[in-house]
Amino acid sequence: MDKEYFKDLVLELCKQPESEWLEFKKSWNEPDKIGELISGIANSTLLKGKNYGYVVWGVGDSSQNLVGTKFNPFKEKGKGNEELIPWLKRHISPSLDFEFFRNEIDEKQIVLLRVPVAESMPIQFKEYRRIRLGSYQKKLTDFPEKEAKIWRTFDTKPFEDRFAITGVEGDEVENLIDIDAYFIGLGNSKLENLDSNLNRLEADGLIKKDDASRWNITNMGVMLLARDISQINGLEGKTIRLIHYKGKGRTERIKEHEEKRGYVLGTSELINLISNMVPDREEMNGGKSHLEPTFPERPIRELIVNALIHQDFTDNTRRIRIEIFEDRIEITNPGKPLVDIERFLDAPPRSRNPKITRFMYRVGLSEDLGSGVDRVVQISEDKLLPPPLWEEYNGSVRVTLFSSTDYRFISKQDRLRGCYLHSCLKYIEKEPMTNSSLRERFGLEKEKSSQISRLIAASLEEGKIKSFGQGKRRKDAKYLPWWAESPITN
Repeated sequence: MDKEYFKDLVLELCKQPESEWLEFKKSWNEPDKIGELISGIANSTLLKGKNYGYVVWGVGDSSQNLVGTKFNPFKEKGKGNEELIPWLKRHISPSLDFEFFRNEIDEKQIVLLRVPVAESMPIQFKEYRRIRLGSYQKKLTDFPEKEAKIWRTFDTKPFEDRFAITGVEGDEVENLIDIDAYFIGLGNSKLENLDSNLNRLEADGLIKKDDASRWNITNMGVMLLARDISQINGLEGKTIRLIHYKGKGRTERIKEHEEKRGYVLGTSELINLISNMVPDREEMNGGKSHLEPTFPERPIRELIVNALIHQDFTDNTRRIRIEIFEDRIEITNPGKPLVDIERFLDAPPRSRNPKITRFMYRVGLSEDLGSGVDRVVQISEDKLLPPPLWEEYNGSVRVTLFSSTDYRFISKQDRLRGCYLHSCLKYIEKEPMTNSSLRERFGLEKEKSSQISRLIAASLEEGKIKSFGQGKRRKDAKYLPWWAESPITN
């Protein structure tokens, strides 16, 4: 903490009354009481929705004027002649990254103790957890309703709202995140005054003013608008890796790219880069040939955006990977699926990062939550592509988009999956699957309906679909996905 920030913070704190998250002292030094105070402030600060609590030494009892202090935490001792700070850390559990700072303000020695909020469980000093009521310390066990609320709160502090960068001036905010991209993405005009622009970002949860009237940038602000995510401590592993391979394996790489910009800046450029890597294929239409991309852009966009908004940001060991092969594109994002993979098409939408999801929608990078999978499957059918494949892979979700191929060369498992996904898509459209609809999905002529009949029979045997009423002829039979319960009336 630099001297200027230290001064700004202390002077701002001195304007506040003592409270659950703030205490003033002169030259007080009782090691056990300091430990209890750290426990009480860490727990109480959580309930107040703040990120830090503070103790300031060198402040008058009633006036809250700066008077200076003789207390020096870097020279004081705890019990047993052990240095104070390591003694405190040894008796506090779980471990807490509290910090002491000592500096001069107007030629007076001031000491500041910054206590971070409890994050995973209530903070305990020696054998007790503490809570503050106003400026008084109490045992947390004496207030079971507050203890229960603390435990509930641990589940409600999302990654998006946590701070990636703290205590920066407004112009530094502008150096770290692209404010222009924010306004362009929303289709609004940037304001002339920097403070007004920062206030707009704060209203969207991208930044937040701190206790020293400086700015903290949230994880959401970084992931959406950062000029370079790789330079942000703790998030440097969340850049997107793009690899283009030669052929169908991973032995020879043509090109690699690391997308370091926030999603508002980087997503469209990343998709354009992929489109330039993907070769075209010749298609015939009405006796005339024309070029089509091997992989349509729309499902690529949908799948990348899905990976961005559904990834598990708490997994620091893996990042999103996009791998382009001759015959497929694989997109892998960290985090186990929130719903059964087989129910991606029909399950109610769930988002691991709802605020990022909503912002991506506002800037036009994603459409209605939960409809991306439907569109990918529909486009795959419209373009007569093999069905996309979703898999849970080593704690991640991997989706594979395949290039066009003749029905003869589609594997049995891919055909079965295509039959199942087609039945899901038809069910969502309030229609049953038929031999005719599935035949058209795979682009086969009427003469080849027997091949589809065999595929339907295999799907019934595998339990992927079930019958729904029988027509007079076998080809008029109707089918639903295995999980469908409500009948289709039309």
